[in-house]
Amino acid sequence: MGLWTFTATRRPAVSVIVLLTGIVFVAGESAAVDFIRGDANNDGRVSLSDAHFITNYLFRGGPYLHCLDFGDTDDDGVVRLTDAVRVFQYLVDGDFTPPPPFPGPGPDPTPDELDVSQFSGACSSYGTDPPLRDPAAKLEILEAEAIGGGERRVTITIALSSTKPVGAYYGKLVDEAGVIEDFRSPSGSGMEDLHPWDDDVFPAPRHILHARGAGGEIHFGYLIDMTTQVEIPGGVGVPALKLHLCLKPGTPAGEYPLRFEAGELTDSQSGRAIAPELVSGPLVVHATVGSTGCSLTDPVSPQDSPSNILFKLKGSSGVPGGLVAVPFQIGINLDGAAGFSFSVDFDEEVLAATEVVRLWERPSGTPYEFQKFEIDNTNASPGNAGVDEGFVAGAAIFSLSDTQEVLPPRKLVSVLDVRFRVRPEAPLSSTEVRFLDGAVGSEGVPVRNKLLVWGREVTPGISSSFVLVNALVNIVPDVTSFVRGDSNGDLKVDVSDPVTTLSYLFLEGDPPRCLDAADANDDGKLDISDPVATLEALFLGKGSLPPPAGWPGEDPTLDGLVCGGS
Repeated sequence: MGLWTFTATRRPAVSVIVLLTGIVFVAGESAAVDFIRGDANNDGRVSLSDAHFITNYLFRGGPYLHCLDFGDTDDDGVVRLTDAVRVFQYLVDGDFTPPPPFPGPGPDPTPDELDVSQFSGACSSYGTDPPLRDPAAKLEILEAEAIGGGERRVTITIALSSTKPVGAYYGKLVDEAGVIEDFRSPSGSGMEDLHPWDDDVFPAPRHILHARGAGGEIHFGYLIDMTTQVEIPGGVGVPALKLHLCLKPGTPAGEYPLRFEAGELTDSQSGRAIAPELVSGPLVVHATVGSTGCSLTDPVSPQDSPSNILFKLKGSSGVPGGLVAVPFQIGINLDGAAGFSFSVDFDEEVLAATEVVRLWERPSGTPYEFQKFEIDNTNASPGNAGVDEGFVAGAAIFSLSDTQEVLPPRKLVSVLDVRFRVRPEAPLSSTEVRFLDGAVGSEGVPVRNKLLVWGREVTPGISSSFVLVNALVNIVPDVTSFVRGDSNGDLKVDVSDPVTTLSYLFLEGDPPRCLDAADANDDGKLDISDPVATLEALFLGKGSLPPPAGWPGEDPTLDGLVCGGS
């Protein structure tokens, strides 16, 4: 008899059931009870935890089924691996619907020997084992972004949190804008399991991982290997899965809602369901998507797939006399991005460049093989546009020999911050910071915007898709820009700021320069919790304060607090 056919066969009401372990159980007389078919773990619903419960029971010495009939998902009189797979097919693939009683409780229309249990009277009760509680349990969208342009692929990273080891998880996302193409990935194509498996110990496939998307719904499910003792350990914000999907041609740049509608974790040991907190997030498309093809496999060289590159300057806001940062981001659909050069023009009558700050570090933490950045703020010819004066330019090479020390593919990476001071006399308007070839630095050679990929230079003129996205810097009134937690108005956050707030609140001290900035926890009111939040962030490692944190910006939260008054 094959491995997958063991467990039970149809017999009279008084049954002897021989399990894979060789243990023999004698069951008593049948007792009718209403139940839902496929609900193996007896919690009153069919979910992926039931699939794990069945495999746990069959192959890993897990808890016994409360009643075998509950786990007979396909109603063939046998509880076996196919019953777990049927649960998976119902939830994730949409290819199977359990026979009655389903989807609600009811009597078994096909009485058989599974109506009795190895435990006396166990089949006479149903729904007695509710899901487990775990306050730390969470499923969240860690990241969802596409570089766009000629690259239609979008990557969605899912993370989970749990205090217990996890043996299965399921999620349902809703693409409310309908920008993701329908897809089906039953074999793992287009998906990455991010669990750090030991391939020397477990060289064979160790899980079932499927996903499908249709009609704006995305279902994904993961079931741990049923024959080993491996599991996903508990943790907080553990990246678990990457979904590589395709955007519809012509999708404009922008943010699109991606909402978690359902989700579940499964306790590896007991097979019981855990209801996690569901954290949704936006799907960010950085450039309008073209009409080229879309593959869910990873290209390994420019010969396998055309290069699609995005250079993006990210907009910002600043006040006259204040500081602004314009991040420079690079996205590419291929491995092998070993370096870049850039030439950026700005209006020298409005902005003065102050510095270029490197943001992306090589995975090893070692220095770049080469880097040079230059700034020119001259304004010899007022009103003159172009990169003959007023520019920022530079070049960097990460590594020409180590393929692990290159930019990660299909991810928008902030490589630099280009920082400016807004000139005090600048009008309240917008000014463009733009990519423009031709800045001439100290070497006397015009600099071009280009990327070094697999040893060759790629420029907008020769790439199949090289998109340049410029930025607008908004010059806004002083009263709308601040640094969160900066109570004393010195554009930094230190211990003097909670002292300023406490003095105002309790010692009749001067009011903070900006009440919105002093609202350190961004709850819309100024009280003792704000200096506490600042102190916790500074000294207790409680993370950064809400935006705008670390650099001046506008408040993303509308509330009753303002700058310059109460």
